[in-house]
Amino acid sequence: MESIKGSEIIIIDNNSTDGTVNFIESNYPYIYLEKQKENLGFGKANNIGISKALELGAEAVFLMNQDVYLNESVIENLFVALKNNPSYGIISPIHLNAKGNELDRDFARYCLANRKIYADSLLNNKKESLYEMPFVNAAAWLVSKECFCKIGGFDPNFFHYGEDENFCQRVAYHGLKIGIHNQNFICHDTPDIKSRPKKLFSSKYYLAYKKFIFVKFANINKAFDVYAFEKEKKNIAKKIIKSFVGLKLKYSLGYFKQLKLLYSLKKEIKKSRELNKKEGKHYISCY
Repeated sequence: MESIKGSEIIIIDNNSTDGTVNFIESNYPYIYLEKQKENLGFGKANNIGISKALELGAEAVFLMNQDVYLNESVIENLFVALKNNPSYGIISPIHLNAKGNELDRDFARYCLANRKIYADSLLNNKKESLYEMPFVNAAAWLVSKECFCKIGGFDPNFFHYGEDENFCQRVAYHGLKIGIHNQNFICHDTPDIKSRPKKLFSSKYYLAYKKFIFVKFANINKAFDVYAFEKEKKNIAKKIIKSFVGLKLKYSLGYFKQLKLLYSLKKEIKKSRELNKKEGKHYISCY
């Protein structure tokens, strides 16, 4: 907590059961803690915290994952950069791994969208400190109040993962920029787990599928791809028929559930696209 002294700290607890709430209440009574009765997911919980921060008069909100560590000056430096560059809605620092000795693996991949950041870093070029990106994950974002008031909070259609991609798509649509500040660093202690496919037809499988469909088809920078959506429906229908003919009824029912989900998502995607194209404080209370 030493690294964020001088800032209002807001923690939204998503119904944790590991003693986190008691630890915070006992050791940090000055922190605003809001306890949820259920796990609302990443986006909805952040929207509650964002609304509270704006209610308290925040000019910008620093979104920070629970597995992030930062130096004392990071937030202040990012805030100065944000004030000096009002065309940016989001500014994020460099994301290092847990040991702080190399770039976070996913972050390194995002940076390929603007390779100049690598070249300047290798050449120790200090002339440029802010690099525009189409996307950086929301582990450590400083977001301006103006950005939230213009595009709103996270779309609650996303439970976990994908909400930051959707948010960045909307930032771009409404004419704001996303930047990485190459002179500020955080350590992101993400577990080094190899990506494994979700168990077929599990709840996580359907959540991952919903995230995939929403990220692809709710992108308001592109027209809704009717052909691609129809192709997706046909592909699942083929799997249903193939499973049924092969007497794999469990698979047939699983794919049928996936097809029903896809049909229901079309209506949700349409509503999401219509709302997110409009400027406004969607999903949050903006003061």
